[in-house]
Amino acid sequence: GGEEIVAACLAQRMGYRIAVQPAAVVQHDVEPERFTWKHVRRTILAGQLVSYFAQRDLYIPMESSLKNTLKMLLTHHQDLAPQAPRRYRLRHAWYRKQAQLRLLLTQLQDMRHRRRKTLVASDPCDG
Repeated sequence: GGEEIVAACLAQRMGYRIAVQPAAVVQHDVEPERFTWKHVRRTILAGQLVSYFAQRDLYIPMESSLKNTLKMLLTHHQDLAPQAPRRYRLRHAWYRKQAQLRLLLTQLQDMRHRRRKTLVASDPCDG
């Protein structure tokens, strides 16, 4: 996922203008397997990570910082419609927190990888 955002950003960099057509209609033929909590959890996680990777790889402006991710983790968000049953809202919130934690761990791994010093093997010809 997220390829349409990356494509739009690349097209914009090439000098093209991007517009939204409000009257456009998109139809999705959704398989019944997508109506599971497992799929919801995976979709939430993918959304967090795809956005971060697009930023990290410089396709879109960087907004995901460790500070922002920590703030998201510590903030309660009411994403789901208030009329949804409480158990659904709680489960959705739990999945978002899991995704945010995974994002934080990914950011820390990337930071560690960038800070790792390059190991240079000594040249056996040097004497």
